[in-house]
Amino acid sequence: MVPKSGTVCAKGADLHVTDGIVENALEKGLDVGFVTNARITHATPGALYAKGLHRDVEYDGAAKKLGAAECNDIAKQLLSYPASEFKVMMGGGADFLMEKARGGMREDGMNIDLEWSKLSGSRRVLGDKGDLQGVTASSENLL
Repeated sequence: MVPKSGTVCAKGADLHVTDGIVENALEKGLDVGFVTNARITHATPGALYAKGLHRDVEYDGAAKKLGAAECNDIAKQLLSYPASEFKVMMGGGADFLMEKARGGMREDGMNIDLEWSKLSGSRRVLGDKGDLQGVTASSENLL
């Protein structure tokens, strides 16, 4: 659900939208994920999991600039349902996931990639072609 016209983030009941295709697939016990050549926080893949935000609120710094610091930015929503249940998320945009000390753009000190890897299951964050080439179906469950 997108916020009402003229606003950057939804509030109240508008935040609790659970009628997306991903939620329906998960309720049926299906595996869900995506591969994109865009940032994983971009509006196109973000539409699968991000709720109640303007498309430009990809990380906390953008939220502050747009006057929506109180909202969970799109990258942060990767740690919540339904994104927390994805089996695969492949794409760009690592700088929106990492704190500045690690070369990212996050101003809140969070490392979304590392936090995601600590969620349940055997999760692995891949950083380059070599990491991907080292993956086998029997060795990895979540990417």
